[in-house]
Amino acid sequence: MNTEPCVLIQQGYIRGKSCKDFYGGGYLSFQGIPYAKPPIGHLRFKAPEPPDPWTGIRDCTKEGSQSLSKHITTRKTVGAENCLFLNVYTPELSKPKPVMFYIHGGAFTMGPGNKELHGPDFLISQDVLVVTINYRLGILGFLSLKDPSLNVPGNAGFKDILQALKWVQVNISQFGGDPNNVTVFGESVGAVAVHYLMLSSRAKGLFHKAIMQSGCALGTRGKGQWSTPLIAGALYLKDASDKDILNMLHEMTNEQILQLQQMIPDTYYPDVPRPFGIVQESYLTKHTIVSEDPLHIIQSGNYNSVPLMLGYSAREGYLVDALYGEIKACENFQRTFHP
Repeated sequence: MNTEPCVLIQQGYIRGKSCKDFYGGGYLSFQGIPYAKPPIGHLRFKAPEPPDPWTGIRDCTKEGSQSLSKHITTRKTVGAENCLFLNVYTPELSKPKPVMFYIHGGAFTMGPGNKELHGPDFLISQDVLVVTINYRLGILGFLSLKDPSLNVPGNAGFKDILQALKWVQVNISQFGGDPNNVTVFGESVGAVAVHYLMLSSRAKGLFHKAIMQSGCALGTRGKGQWSTPLIAGALYLKDASDKDILNMLHEMTNEQILQLQQMIPDTYYPDVPRPFGIVQESYLTKHTIVSEDPLHIIQSGNYNSVPLMLGYSAREGYLVDALYGEIKACENFQRTFHP
């Protein structure tokens, strides 16, 4: 097997590497492939744009940065604002294979799409191609402002996922993947994102099957809140406008944005929307991806009707309890079932 496989995609040549899975089988790995322009500078908080081409051969033997966040277990700062990278793992480059496109969980505020937690080993041996992605999280990914002149209606991180699916349709055949046989799957808020993809007309034709583990669009765990009152309250600026908030955030460093994010409480109550998550956009733009309430879309029948598998992630609650020991499980139970 060639130790340095090379593939030509729409933006240029990339070089990967050969790997072994847990069972000793071989596969080809292409990591840190940009699927959008870096979301920095004037693109901070904006919808993603297609990546620029390059000359020469791009080294894709190492993972790209995950989204700026706190590590899911150590709580240390990890990642970078320039995070719109994906990874492709394929048994071979020739024969067209089903594509498994994974969306990681983490409350839309943490978690990587990288091998640390989401390697391909358990799936690659089943003769499928695996794609994992990083997308913007927290304030950087889910800032939502109601002022139309600012063009920050929310859901930038969710739009990253859509852009990655568009990239797959254009490029995945070069890796031995079948663009007409794409399964999107995710756990926790990754499953929420899968459900929203099923409900979005913009995602039509980008995938053909879906798997949702421990999450859906009808609960509150994946729904976000409008950002201005949350951020203004954390900064004791109750009269701040959307424009004031956006100007302040553009001046903040990455670390300052993370510090601000930590100041905004997440109660984890099941009936309270998350501080950052997918919102129903309050005005239409060319990038609008969620314009209606999910329940209304389901009732209308106007959604992407694809085969769906539902399941759950065993013992996920243990992780939440370990990370947020101050949460009172009994109190939450009573609040849910005996309001």
